[in-house]
Amino acid sequence: MSLLPPPPATNAHVVDVANANKASNLAFVRSAAAQVEANIRQCWDDPEHTAQEFLDQYGTSAAAAMEMSRALTLIVLQYQAAAGIVLLKQEVLALAGDWRANEDGTVTVLA
Repeated sequence: MSLLPPPPATNAHVVDVANANKASNLAFVRSAAAQVEANIRQCWDDPEHTAQEFLDQYGTSAAAAMEMSRALTLIVLQYQAAAGIVLLKQEVLALAGDWRANEDGTVTVLA
């Protein structure tokens, strides 16, 4: 006679919902990763303009835009770590330069 409790019964509906959530979350994070990569390349890796010229187009909302991009990047990186997958390659992340938010909401790209 075993002293261990019996294993929980598998509820097929719960398993289906969990699998659907997992697939939906992965799709969302893949989409977010693609957007983050596009944002990085548009700002930091476009020969048509410098990053400062690009960010100047945002005016006083540049700092907020950069903070939102940073937050989305962190979500993707946290998902990657938890899931053990790579959605944002290091060489893409390395393209992003340093910047400073100014008091008026603009951004200064640091050399």
